[in-house]
Amino acid sequence: MRSRQRHFTNSVETWKTLYPASSTRREAQQRIRQFLRFLHDDGYLQRLPRLSPIKVDQPPTMPLDDKQYKALLGAIPKAFEHDGLVRRMCAVVRLMRHSGLAISDAVTLKRDSLVFDKKNAHRVVTSRQQTGTHVSVLIPADVAKELLSVANGNAEYVFWDNRGGQKKTVVKDYQKDFRRLFLAGLGNFASHSLRDTFSVDLLQRGVSLEEVSKLLGHSSTKVTEKHYAPWIKGRQDRLDSFMLPIVSGKKSAA
Repeated sequence: MRSRQRHFTNSVETWKTLYPASSTRREAQQRIRQFLRFLHDDGYLQRLPRLSPIKVDQPPTMPLDDKQYKALLGAIPKAFEHDGLVRRMCAVVRLMRHSGLAISDAVTLKRDSLVFDKKNAHRVVTSRQQTGTHVSVLIPADVAKELLSVANGNAEYVFWDNRGGQKKTVVKDYQKDFRRLFLAGLGNFASHSLRDTFSVDLLQRGVSLEEVSKLLGHSSTKVTEKHYAPWIKGRQDRLDSFMLPIVSGKKSAA
C-alpha cells in the first residue's frame, strides 16, 4: 500500500508540468478523490489514501494604469480581424474596467441586466456566478450605449454569439480571446487586471473597503482586504501620518 501511495505522490508531482494552473491541479485531485471513494464504497479499496490538499495560488493584484489601459484598447483591432469580434471585445473590456465584473459574469451578462434607473443613471444589475452575491454597479453612459449596440444575434445575452450554447463554452472562448489580446497589447497580464483596475481606482479615490467589497460582490470584506489592502487610501494616509515624522526626525503629535 505504501509503495502505491509513493507512486501516486510521485505522479502528482508531474502535474505541475501537465497543469500549470494550481486550480486545475486541485480540480484533478478532487476527481481522483471521488473515484477513490467510489472504489472504497464498493469494496475495491480497504481504506482511502490520505491526499494532501492542493493549495490554489492567488493571482497577484495587477491593476492597469491609464497608459496600459489605452494600449489594451488600441491592441484590439490588431489582435482580431473580424469586425464584430472587435466591437464585442472593446465593449467587454470597457464593461469589466468600469463595473469590476469578473470575466465569467461579464461575458454571460444578460441584456435586461443593463438598467436605466430613476436617477437617470445606467447600471449593471446581476448576481455573481461564483458566490451568488447580488451586484448593482453604476457605469458611464457611453459604456452602456456601447453595450446596448453590441450585435451578436442573441436577444437575451449581450456577448453571446454562435460559438457555443453553454456558458462554460462561452467563457472559455472569451478567455482565449483575452489571452490573445493581452499578448498582443501588454504581455504578462490577465482579464482579472480589469477587475483589479476598477477596485484599485475606487480605493485610491477614498471609497471605503466595505463599499468596494459590495460592488465587487465579495462574500466578505476579508476577501477584498486580502487582495487590495495596499491600495486603501485612508489606511495608507494614516500610516503615512505616523511614519512621516519618524523619517523626517520630528516627533509626532500624540
